[in-house]
Amino acid sequence: MTESVLDYMTRLGRAAREASRVIGRASTA
Repeated sequence: MTESVLDYMTRLGRAAREASRVIGRASTA
């Protein structure tokens, strides 16, 4: 259960980073 939670958190973190990158590019452009 702990491993699945950590995996979920890592995926969420990656998605958040990608979203922030896209938002940054959109706001810059």
